[in-house]
Amino acid sequence: LTGIEITTVAQGGITSYDFYETFKNQDWSGHEFAIIELGRNDVAQPPIGYGDWTEQSVTGFTNIIDKLKTENPGIKIFVCNDTNIVGNKELWNLINGIEQFVADLDDPDVILLDMHKYSRLNSTNAYQCGHLTQYGYYRLAQDYCNYISWYMATHKEEFRFIQFIGTNYVYTNDF
Repeated sequence: LTGIEITTVAQGGITSYDFYETFKNQDWSGHEFAIIELGRNDVAQPPIGYGDWTEQSVTGFTNIIDKLKTENPGIKIFVCNDTNIVGNKELWNLINGIEQFVADLDDPDVILLDMHKYSRLNSTNAYQCGHLTQYGYYRLAQDYCNYISWYMATHKEEFRFIQFIGTNYVYTNDF
């Protein structure tokens, strides 16, 4: 959609904590931004998940964000909440848990993408048996592109020197 090169790191059927444990030794350097869409399996019933948003979920997300920030100075990290809510209490706990997690970080480089509120996936046939279809992935990519573009346009100062992300360079007026 955007023409930029992307890296996808994924493992179906695991929690955010297990995701970090699975990929913690992988090199995640060389990125200017990341989109994290995890957590649904955290609220899945055991043996897959914990049945709710838990401290284990917070630990998983924290470890992932810390690793991304360590390996990519100045990276912008977009953390998504869930898109497909049908009244399930645990999924509402996930949405609230992720929103509170990002708020508690109080980090301008970690940005909540409220996909539940702004994604168009809630009103489409983007799902089959609870999972995205190819059409659903395309719509999700459109939503990410639109939401992140809007965010950048309304937070211009935060992205003013985006060209320096991942480098040791900074802009100064010193000549």
